Amino acid sequence: MWSIARRYCWAALLLLHAAAASAHLSGFTDTSIQIAQPGVKIIYTVPADNLLEIVPPEQRDPKASIKEPKAYLDAVVQGWSVVALGRSCFVRESEADALTKIGSYQFTLVYECPQGFEEMVLGYTLFGEQWRGEQNYLRIFMAGDQMRLRFAYDRKELRLDVPGLVKQWGRPLAPAFFSLDPNRKLRTDAWLVGQEEAKKSQSVWESLKNADPAFIQLGTRHILEGADHILFVIGLLLVPASWARLAGLVTSFTAAHSITLSLSAFDVLALPPSVTEPLIALTVVAIGVENIVHTRWRLGDTAQLAQLRAAGSYRWLATFGLGLIHGVGLSYVLTEMGFADDRLGALVYFNAGVELGQLVIIAVCLPIVMWLFRRAYGLRVATVMSGAVALFGSYWFVERLTG
Repeated sequence: MWSIARRYCWAALLLLHAAAASAHLSGFTDTSIQIAQPGVKIIYTVPADNLLEIVPPEQRDPKASIKEPKAYLDAVVQGWSVVALGRSCFVRESEADALTKIGSYQFTLVYECPQGFEEMVLGYTLFGEQWRGEQNYLRIFMAGDQMRLRFAYDRKELRLDVPGLVKQWGRPLAPAFFSLDPNRKLRTDAWLVGQEEAKKSQSVWESLKNADPAFIQLGTRHILEGADHILFVIGLLLVPASWARLAGLVTSFTAAHSITLSLSAFDVLALPPSVTEPLIALTVVAIGVENIVHTRWRLGDTAQLAQLRAAGSYRWLATFGLGLIHGVGLSYVLTEMGFADDRLGALVYFNAGVELGQLVIIAVCLPIVMWLFRRAYGLRVATVMSGAVALFGSYWFVERLTG
């Protein structure tokens, strides 16, 4: 019996080890592109740790640390291209800055196109082979209007009919670029003067209608690609519980992270990743240790399982408190993205995606856990798995605290 349990434990540990390697690479980048009379201005924001992926796999040092922003500037310049009338526009200015509050780097590239803007093709090849799942969400600002597009592994070029759009919109190209990143400063820039009052009175329905539904996918992928979030949700399942109590745990976690996600997205609550990320790791440790306290290595016969399921518990309070920390961590992707004019809609879509991802984790793992608890060795296996969860949380905590 114990040999069977041991095999399951080793399998679980191997899966968790595979997940640990990609604990918090987001796979999402944000770009604003301005087309004005001086040329094309690209403001590209990327999570700093993602830049380690620029190095080809065969040359990658697993112990490499993140360098200063300027160290990646040449690679970023090479990863972007602007072509008009079949000829490359040239880079007139380039700079790199660190956005420490959201753990990201921002690169600004200004292109000059002496040949004009006809038959314009924008190219983006960063992370192409190394990271097929990456999505680059962008907005193009031109002639007092904007449009949303996305780069992906299978979509590395975007064609723009600039003269046709200018004619269609009935407005000329702006004489100058935005002074700041328009994804974050839409309401204060002269291009949108006169629209401020309309945006203040924007209804929830209008915000949902204007927001990009792709934020649902963004939220789903973010939760499914974050090993720490996944382990926390799995940890909730590793103690036998009635359906009502399990629903209470999931609901309390959902409500908690929705609260802090919203507060962070609306700039009411602000914590840097250097504080939040170690705390999230500690929540993984906490859920693993709490599971061990509940199961106590019991063999898992029918009477003991029934007792655990029926016992009164205030575990939902702890889950709620730990969920508050996760919500702040989830907010960093939204903070990085530009959504100043449709913030509420983007938040609703993103949170819906997070909940969808959470349901996927539960739908996959719950049947396995239920099958496990029907075995005599179920609680022992669950205890060992909870210990593994706590160990990985401890590893992430130390890594994030010292790195």
